[in-house]
Order: sequence, then structure tokens, then C-alpha cells
Amino acid sequence: MKEKDTYLKLRCLLLPFPMQFQRVEYQRVPDLYFKTEHKEGWIELKDLKKLTGTIRIPFRPGQFAWIQKQVRLNGTVYLFCTDENDSLWIFKNGCIRRNYTQIEFNSFGYSVLNMNFMTGKDLYNLLNK
Repeated sequence: MKEKDTYLKLRCLLLPFPMQFQRVEYQRVPDLYFKTEHKEGWIELKDLKKLTGTIRIPFRPGQFAWIQKQVRLNGTVYLFCTDENDSLWIFKNGCIRRNYTQIEFNSFGYSVLNMNFMTGKDLYNLLNK
């Protein structure tokens, strides 16, 4: 699933909930900013082509350093990775890396089987923790 399609799907899922959710168009900064009643943070969207062997996350220059800095400052950052089957893996803060082995990718991520079966309430609760 392309990043734009993922964004549109997430936006539709979160529309009924009392939160701010917007796309950000700055270099190095993650794609989305969110603010709920209890939390605020960032979401980086990545569309992955290959999920075998070493999985490389295609961060833009400076983006991974920005994420690491936010985590050190106790900020909240999520990495949402999708594949061609619309599967979604969610990584938070210290579990965000440039590269994962297949075992790490499946162990560190909160896996949602398919974007089409995820509910807005599930996503909102995850972001609001």
C-alpha cells in the first residue's frame, strides 16, 4: 500500500474520534502529527517492498536522526510499515530501527493482519496509550 493510501485510510478511521490528525510536509519530520486527549506524537509511514532477509527501512536523509532525538526527549514516534498485501506493522519509539532481521521485525512490531480489518477504535486506543 502506498504511503498516501495509508494516510487516507488512517484519516478515515480516525475521523470520528476527538483528535487532531494532520499530514506534515517537512524534510526529516515524520509524515503525520497527531494529538489526542492524552498524547501527542508523530507517525512515519513506510511502504516496504521486501520482507525477507534484512529488512531495510527507507528513511529520508536526517529522518532517522530526528526520530531518535524525539525519543531521547521522551516524545512519541510511531513507524507504520505496510506491504503489498496491506499488512501493517507498528513500531514505537525505541523499537524503531533502520534495519531489522525477519525475526526482529516480527518480534518488535505490533502486527495488524490487514489494514482492511483494523478499526478506528483500535487505532485510536493504540495512539492514546
